[in-house]
Amino acid sequence: MFQLIKWTFLADKDRDMHNNQSLLTTEQQSAFRIIESYPFNLQLLNYFEGDKPGWSHGKNLVKNQTNTLYFIAGGDGFMLHEGKKIPLKADQIYFIPSDISRGFGCKTKISKYYIMFGMSNILGRDLFHGLNKIVCLGPWRKIFLPIFKKGLTNNAMYYQLQFLIMKLLTEKRMVEEGIQNINHKEERYRKLFRFIEDNLSARITVAELSEIMDLSTQGLSRAFHRDMGQTLKSFLNDRINKSATDYLIHTDLMVKEISEAMRFDDEYYFNRFFKKMNNKTPLTYRKQFRRMPY
Repeated sequence: MFQLIKWTFLADKDRDMHNNQSLLTTEQQSAFRIIESYPFNLQLLNYFEGDKPGWSHGKNLVKNQTNTLYFIAGGDGFMLHEGKKIPLKADQIYFIPSDISRGFGCKTKISKYYIMFGMSNILGRDLFHGLNKIVCLGPWRKIFLPIFKKGLTNNAMYYQLQFLIMKLLTEKRMVEEGIQNINHKEERYRKLFRFIEDNLSARITVAELSEIMDLSTQGLSRAFHRDMGQTLKSFLNDRINKSATDYLIHTDLMVKEISEAMRFDDEYYFNRFFKKMNNKTPLTYRKQFRRMPY
C-alpha cells in the first residue's frame, strides 16, 4: 500500500527568518513566497529492481499526476518520450514532471530508487506542470545514497531529503522554469479558489461560485475562461477528479465511500463521472496504478 506523506519544505529555522521579511533579500522573499504557494510534499520513496518483463509500459504510455525522480543504480533501462529513446545511465538522476506521457523498459534489467513528490498551489496546480521534457540532473550516489540507506526514520531525515531535492531542482533551474510558467492572473481568483478547496465536492456549482465572486454566472464564466484558459466547469471537474484519484491511490476506501466523501448522488454517478474523466473505472484505475512499476 502506498502511503501519502506530506511534509512542508520550509524548515523551522527558516520560518523565523520568514516572520521577519526585513532580514531577507528581495530574491529570498520571492523564493519564500513560491515555497509557501507551492509547498513541497514528498509522497513516496521506494526502491525497484526488475527485469524486462517486470519493467515495461506494455502497449500503453503512462502518465503520473505527481513529479517523479529516478535515481538509477544500474542496468540498461530507458524511457520513451515524444519519439525519443532516453537511456537511463547508472548514477544519474532523471526528473519527470507531472502529466508527461512516457514509455519505459529495459533490455535485460534495471535497478533504481524513485521518489514521487508534488509542489502544488491552492488550485492543485503543480509548479512543474507543463514542463514537457525529461531532464537528467547529474549524479546522485554521493549525496543521496547515505539517506536512502538509512531510510526516512524521522522528521529530520525528511527535511534533509526535501532540502537536497529542492536545492538540486533550484541549481538545475527547474524551479526557475516552473516559476516562468506560473499564470499570475490566478491571484484575482484567490477567494474563489479558497472556497473550492475548502468545500470541494461534486455539489459545487458555477452559480454558487458566482455569488462568492459577486458576478453573474455568465460574467464569471467568461472572465475565468479568458484568464485561466479553461472553463470554470472544466476546472471544477479537474479538481474533483484529482481528489478522487488521490483517494484511490493513497487510501483503501471503497468506491462507494469515495463517492460519499465527494458528495456524488450515488456510486453510479461517481463511476460515470470518473470513467468520463479517465477512460477507465475507479477500480481499474486503482489496480493499474498499484501494479505500475514506475
